[in-house]
Amino acid sequence: MSKIRGIYLMTNKVALITGGSRGIGKAVAMDLARQGYDLALIARDEVRLNNVKDEINTLYDVNISTFTLDVQNLDEVKQAIDNTLNAHKKIDVVFNNAGILKNGTDNISPDDFDALLNINLKGMYNILHTIVPQLKTQKSGYIFNLASMAGKVGVPGLGAYALTKFGVVGFNDSLYYELLPYNIKVTALCPSSIATDMTRDFTISKEQMISTDDIVKAVNFALSLSDNACVPELLIKCKTYDLG
Repeated sequence: MSKIRGIYLMTNKVALITGGSRGIGKAVAMDLARQGYDLALIARDEVRLNNVKDEINTLYDVNISTFTLDVQNLDEVKQAIDNTLNAHKKIDVVFNNAGILKNGTDNISPDDFDALLNINLKGMYNILHTIVPQLKTQKSGYIFNLASMAGKVGVPGLGAYALTKFGVVGFNDSLYYELLPYNIKVTALCPSSIATDMTRDFTISKEQMISTDDIVKAVNFALSLSDNACVPELLIKCKTYDLG
């Protein structure tokens, strides 16, 4: 099968995606490649990351850079973003997706609590701390921060996780207003349960959950809006929970 240069041919756009080796990150990467975006993919799992790169490259004629690193490591994040900018000169879309889920509120272990804070919050900060100055220089860009419905309402048994996602929402809202003068859009995606490896132990079936394709469609909706339209938050609820 011959490869194609995405549905929009030469978009000359670049997307940086964390957590790009599986689940939501992979789904967004696949779809943006379909649209002709060149990609910079970040994840900790080198094998899975290379598999995603190979899968995309069999379908689409786009340039893909992969970086095996932990978003907790600021120096590694800076090097990856520097390498991306050296290769592409700009970044148009940032998809902050790297994150973990652990159960517990006051009873969570100190190690698990630290892991949640360091990956879900510090990891997001490391990406934004490094990349926002470039976007300001460009006076363009779109930042997506993956939050959660647990960042809007507390969830029994997931208090520590909810703490990090409330933090994502608060950081996102502040950044939204700060970056408006620079023509940079910022959106927090707040989905409920998504059918990925992270939710395999949840009480409802995968068939009842939100799909990764729903997140892809939400991203495309936000990207399709005019320059005058902004979406600070998108809530994507799983109707099974609301049905009771």
